[in-house]
Amino acid sequence: MTTATAPAVAAMAASGEDALAPLRAAAAAIVARGGAPTAAAKEEYAGLMTRWAAAGGPADDAVVAVGKAVYGVEGAAAAAAPKADAPPVAYARVEFEFLEGYMKDVFVQYGVPDDEAVTAAKVRWGGVLRGGDGTSVSLFFF
Repeated sequence: MTTATAPAVAAMAASGEDALAPLRAAAAAIVARGGAPTAAAKEEYAGLMTRWAAAGGPADDAVVAVGKAVYGVEGAAAAAAPKADAPPVAYARVEFEFLEGYMKDVFVQYGVPDDEAVTAAKVRWGGVLRGGDGTSVSLFFF
C-alpha cells in the first residue's frame, strides 16, 4: 500500500483537486504508519484536524472520527467543522404478506418443510402485528 507523500499532497492541492482530498491523504499516511499512536502522531493529527476544519471538512467525517477515537483529537478543530448534510431517507411501505412470504422462503431455503416454514413465519410476524417490538423478526436476520 502506498501513502501520499508531502510532495504528492502538494501536487494534488496545486492541481485544484478537492481541498479535502490532500487532507484525507495526509490522514491516511499518518494511520498507515501503524503502531501505537505516539505524541508526535497525535500532534500531527491535531494539526491536520485544524486544517480540516479550516477547509470546511464535515465534523461527522471518518477522518474526524479516527482522529477522536485513535489520536484523542477533538475540541475546537473537530467541533468547528460543519456537519455534512444527511441525504433524505426514502421509506418504502411493504405489505405484511410480502414480508411473511419472504420469511417463509428463507426458512424453506434452510431446509424447513414448507408447511412448517409457513407456521414459523406466521408466528414470527404475528407478534409484530399485535404491537410487539419485532425483536423476533429483527434477530432473524442476524
